[in-house]
Amino acid sequence: MVGVRRTDRISNEQMRQMTKVKDAVELADKSKKRWAGHLARRTDGRWTLAVTEWLPLDIKRPLGRPATRWRDQLRQEIGRNWMCLARAGDD
Repeated sequence: MVGVRRTDRISNEQMRQMTKVKDAVELADKSKKRWAGHLARRTDGRWTLAVTEWLPLDIKRPLGRPATRWRDQLRQEIGRNWMCLARAGDD
């Protein structure tokens, strides 16, 4: 595509700069945070906000290392009060 061989030992970051291709992981992370902000600012009572805030009292997560939830990842990256920050407009 740009005439670079594997033996040239060019980093992925340099290749992205040369080809103007965006990093898929960064793009997905940015989209997830944008959606979280949109979701937190909703006030019309849609099910998406209710499902995000819902805590099942009668269902336990499996023993061991349970799979992380979408909300758990946001708490880890942004902080425990991610929803308040998103409502205020801070990303």
